[in-house]
Formats: sequence, structure tokens, C-alpha cells
Amino acid sequence: MSWASASEVIRSTWAKLAEIADDPVLFDFVAPEKLKARRYDGADLPRGEKTEHRIGDSVFVGTATRVPLPGGELRAFLGVDAGLLDALATGEPEVVFDTQSRMKSRGPNGDFAAREHEGRSVSTTDAGTALLLEAY
Repeated sequence: MSWASASEVIRSTWAKLAEIADDPVLFDFVAPEKLKARRYDGADLPRGEKTEHRIGDSVFVGTATRVPLPGGELRAFLGVDAGLLDALATGEPEVVFDTQSRMKSRGPNGDFAAREHEGRSVSTTDAGTALLLEAY
């Protein structure tokens, strides 16, 4: 694989993180040109409410969606660690990789399992993403 191809793959993964965080400015900054063209094709689709959630010691930025259910609702949040978004905004691979390596040291789900309560489930990845499901 050439350096140009490797760089495009890395920037594509960064673009996916920007997309999860619903940050179009960051997406445009990190995404390879081919990916930018595809993004605009679906840019008008509803993405949910942009929001932040504190999970453990980290703040995650992303979107939340509410799904009505008989007798309540399900709330789903998908986001990216705000520190990782800051690292991506530098455009410097070393900064991004350093930030992600710190996330790997905390491990997937960190210490969040002990903080969960009934009706709430949290999953984090060492890549810097989080999924939060809450039933009400």
C-alpha cells in the first residue's frame, strides 16, 4: 500500500468519527476528496439531535434519537470523545494517535459498567466512540 493510499484510509476513519459527532466542518477538514462528494449526497438526511453526554470522566459529542415505544421510549446516543475531536482538528496524525493510545489504556467501557443503572446501557470503544441506550 502506498503512503497516499494509507493516508486516505486514515483520513477516511477520521471522517467517520467527524460524521458520528455530526461535525460537518471537521468532516470537510479531514475527509479525502472522494469521501466528501459522497457525504454531500446524504447530508440532508435527518441525523437526530446534536448533543453531548458525560460518560465517566469523558465528554462525548454526537447525536441522540428518541424512539417511542408502548409504555415509554428508547433514547439512543452515539458520539465521539471530545478530546479525540480536538485531536482530529489539529490534522496531525501523531496527536490523534497519541490521544487514541490514551483511550486504549482505559480500555473499552472504562469503568462505566459500575455506574450504569437499570434502564441504561453504556458501551465505549478504545477508538473513542460511545453508545448510550436509555429506556424510559
